[in-house]
Amino acid sequence: MESGVGKLESDVSQIREDVAEIKLSLHHLNSKIEASARETNTRIDAWDEKWIGRIDAVDVKLTARIDAVEETLTSRIDAVGAKLTAQIDAVEEKLTSRIDAVDTKLTARMDRFDAKLGDLTVGMERAFADLKVGRALDRVWWLLMCAALLGVMAHAMKWI
Repeated sequence: MESGVGKLESDVSQIREDVAEIKLSLHHLNSKIEASARETNTRIDAWDEKWIGRIDAVDVKLTARIDAVEETLTSRIDAVGAKLTAQIDAVEEKLTSRIDAVDTKLTARMDRFDAKLGDLTVGMERAFADLKVGRALDRVWWLLMCAALLGVMAHAMKWI
């Protein structure tokens, strides 16, 4: 049994040495991992700073460009608006003057037409008045002719 205990003690001692080596290896690996993690973090931070700087520069550049384009387009829109407003005002003025000229012309024609119609009305009233007077004279003339004829007939028949 003692030889079995001696063997067990030797195996335990071998296991202890192996465990100590494993601990040492683990400790060594942990320090390598930590160093690698620090180095990786440093690289990531450097890369992050580099790209953040580039992104910020692009942001500033694009913002300035957008502002310039906005200013240019705003000025162009304002210029086109002013130009079109001036053209619309000119067309409005031109059409207003033409409408006024047509209105004046038509008003003058209507006045002349009204005057001619008034003259025609007066002329027709005179013609009808003359016609009435003429009819009355025609009636009187016919009555006188009939009376003369009856007088001649009465004289011929010796009624008178």
